[in-house]
Amino acid sequence: MAEVVFSSSGSTGAAKRIVRTEERLQADARNLVAAFPEVWAARPPVVASVRPEHMFGALWCVRAPAVAECTVDSEIVLSVEALVAAQVRHGRFLFVTTPSFLEKALHHPDFAALKGAFHAIVTAGSALRPETAQALVATVGVCPLEIYGSTEAGTVAFRYQ
Repeated sequence: MAEVVFSSSGSTGAAKRIVRTEERLQADARNLVAAFPEVWAARPPVVASVRPEHMFGALWCVRAPAVAECTVDSEIVLSVEALVAAQVRHGRFLFVTTPSFLEKALHHPDFAALKGAFHAIVTAGSALRPETAQALVATVGVCPLEIYGSTEAGTVAFRYQ
């Protein structure tokens, strides 16, 4: 049975090795696609500011897009300018990111020009502040899907504010 090794974030001390089976990762990806049809049904291209080496990125930027038959942009977005370039390449897209990226992006003068570019925004890594969620709805017209979980457990909860 094939296995994939991840490292925990180390939030409780030293990072730990977490071993997940290929079958478990595939089941997790199928479950994400089934649980969030509003995200995947239109088969949007996936653009991300997170790396696939981490559990969140592996599931949301590699495995679930494969299950949903979505294309994945190979560029890791590091700036609002890169998001604007992604809009030129794809039109509307699913953006997989973190709360910290979104908070910084809201202060960028070009971010508001992305209104209409996001099919959906999925975020994880920490709680999204309510004022950030409200500002995203007002600025780009999308309420982010917040994912909560861990490398050990995978996705265990979600919310839309």
